[in-house]
Amino acid sequence: MKLINLLFRLFIILIIFTSCSNDSEDEISCELKLKILDSQDNNLVETGFYNSDTIFIYQENLETKSNFDYDNVESALSISTSVFNIGNIDNDFLLYLNHMDTDTLKIDYERDPTVPCLGGLVLKSIIYNGQELTMQGDIYIIEK
Repeated sequence: MKLINLLFRLFIILIIFTSCSNDSEDEISCELKLKILDSQDNNLVETGFYNSDTIFIYQENLETKSNFDYDNVESALSISTSVFNIGNIDNDFLLYLNHMDTDTLKIDYERDPTVPCLGGLVLKSIIYNGQELTMQGDIYIIEK
């Protein structure tokens, strides 16, 4: 009977610990999220001006091209930061939007081995064609 009582108490303690919320302010995103907006805040991927299936990012010195996923809930392009762990990160990345529109991204990041993302990359800022992108929540905004 004592064993059952002990197991029951351990079970209750386990439930209490697992139900505690982690209110950490330092939540780290393991992905780059982008929205491409026009001057009237229209999402150019949603309107069909750009096709999310053909938007990708690559470094000009590499053949490797990484495609974005499109998140219908946030209406944003999304890509894992692990793709930035290729080649020389000091080189600019190219954001291919379509055959007439390729833009330069300079991604400022730092490595942090405690970060659960592949490669331990934490994005600090993104420069788009010479201008620093602004953020809305965890999404970087490109204005075209």
